[in-house]
Amino acid sequence: MKTCILAASSAWLFLFVLAGTAGATNKSGEKFRADLTGDTEVPVPVVTDTSGDFRLAYDDFDGTATYRIRLNDGVRVFMAHIHCAPAGQNGPIVVWLAGSPGGTLAWDIDGKWVDNASFTDVDVIPGTGCGDNLAELIETLRNGGAYVNVHTRANPGGEIRGQIRPQ
Repeated sequence: MKTCILAASSAWLFLFVLAGTAGATNKSGEKFRADLTGDTEVPVPVVTDTSGDFRLAYDDFDGTATYRIRLNDGVRVFMAHIHCAPAGQNGPIVVWLAGSPGGTLAWDIDGKWVDNASFTDVDVIPGTGCGDNLAELIETLRNGGAYVNVHTRANPGGEIRGQIRPQ
């Protein structure tokens, strides 16, 4: 009798766990990257010694995207954003990543500029075409529809840029 009860309990527990995970689309820990160069700036490539990379980890469990920006030979860098557009096109800002938009601050950077920073739904600018919340923006990133742009005083329209793609 104890064996039948134990077997039935185990079967119910297995079905409960299976039902709980069957429809899940948990993408916690999903990672994205962009390699940043002047060659990909639009409409005209920028000849620069500056380069860099961007890394993003998405956690849909707590609704955050954690990121880092690393630059090599960055001179008078003053802001960085995620923009909404496919490769070869310019688009609107969808998330501010770093910087001083209207101020006079600028930094010479050789190494990590931003590390372990994060954003959530409230940081996503709606109406850009990349989604009105973080989950929708992540879907755009999966499809290559957004890029990171780093701006300097010498090239305020963008010094280096890279299309964000799954890692």
